[in-house]
Amino acid sequence: MQEMPKKGLYACMMVIGFLCGILWGVLSVGYYKKMTTAITNGNTEEAWANARKIRNVTIVGVIVAVLVIIGRTAKI
Repeated sequence: MQEMPKKGLYACMMVIGFLCGILWGVLSVGYYKKMTTAITNGNTEEAWANARKIRNVTIVGVIVAVLVIIGRTAKI
């Protein structure tokens, strides 16, 4: 007979995934606003710096999401 999944563990992973999604979304929006302001002001270096930050935040968010999905589907 197969063991029942640990309900609390999966609920915790779901909450962590949800909060990470919100956090990364807020960070990306903040950097996007800074980037568009820099573009409007003609500051190329600042615009590219913020574009790189958006890229990095997105990559980290995707990695965290993949880890949560892997953890969710793993048999623990």
